[in-house]
Amino acid sequence: MNKSVLLASESKYRKQLLEQIYGSDNLTGLSKFIKRKIKEFENEILVIDSKMEGTVPFSEEIYREKQAKEKEISTTHKELKAKLP
Repeated sequence: MNKSVLLASESKYRKQLLEQIYGSDNLTGLSKFIKRKIKEFENEILVIDSKMEGTVPFSEEIYREKQAKEKEISTTHKELKAKLP
């Protein structure tokens, strides 16, 4: 199948095409996996944020850790968004 046909299609049609190619079970599993990973990332950021909001000044290491997690989430989100219908 031509990629441009898939990308130019409406969202509903893309989903139908992907279900035919990969099977609806695979797409459902992928969706659950993505949601779980996003939740894990969000929880990690909350932990880092809580460390940063304490009365003691946060260390540069905690700040770099937060930046790295945010970048990882952003990159993962872009990659996963590109894979979903």
